[in-house]
Amino acid sequence: ASNALLQHQLLELDIFTDSFKGALEKTHQLAKYVQHTRQESEPWQLLNFLLVQSVVVLIEALYGTLMDSEGLISASADTILCCVALLIALYSISRSTAAADEAQHNHICSAEKPRKHLTAFSRTTSAQRGESLSGFVNGILLVFVSFLVFFESIDRLLEPPLIESGRVIVISAIGSLLNGIGLLLFPNESRRENHNLQGAYLHIWANTLASTALLVSVVLRETLGWVQAEPVLASTAALIVLVAAVRLISQTAQLLLLKAPRA
Repeated sequence: ASNALLQHQLLELDIFTDSFKGALEKTHQLAKYVQHTRQESEPWQLLNFLLVQSVVVLIEALYGTLMDSEGLISASADTILCCVALLIALYSISRSTAAADEAQHNHICSAEKPRKHLTAFSRTTSAQRGESLSGFVNGILLVFVSFLVFFESIDRLLEPPLIESGRVIVISAIGSLLNGIGLLLFPNESRRENHNLQGAYLHIWANTLASTALLVSVVLRETLGWVQAEPVLASTAALIVLVAAVRLISQTAQLLLLKAPRA
């Protein structure tokens, strides 16, 4: 019995040791990724903004649940999808960077191994298509967010909820400020040429628009007594985001289908 107990304890120790080694390896990989990301301005900005958005999600979801504010809960759902979009953008950037580094390395050896150079070229092209695919996925997410907000706005228009305006104003103002800072710090030149970054930018822009619409609607409700201000402004913001999302989907779909985009 003592031997069986000892073997069981040794087995548990081995499992704990393996789990600890796995956690250390994951931590080392994460630290290595962060160190590598700091050397590039675009992914470093996206990573920092992802951390900020994660904090905003917790605040909006917590206060929205406590105050029964559908506006804040909806904003937190939008922010979660914004975090997903940022993760997709970061992954696409890391894949593109790895492909570009490998292509550059293989290009040096192209004189000796021409086939390798062709392989590197195909991988670089694949990375570029991956960026377009990332933008396409982010466009689909934006369409989903638009319809979600629009249908929730219809429900709130028919039955306007009672909310605690003071805290909602503070939380929505914080969200608008943080998202506005993210828009100002976003690499504008790069997003015009990169559908991956353009998709992430549109998510931040949509999140800013939603937070600002919530803030303005609460102010109008308190000052003018316009109870339907929140659903009206939210549905308007959803339509604006939908137009931008459809345009992004169209552009990325043409590239993915190897069609020349329209001027």
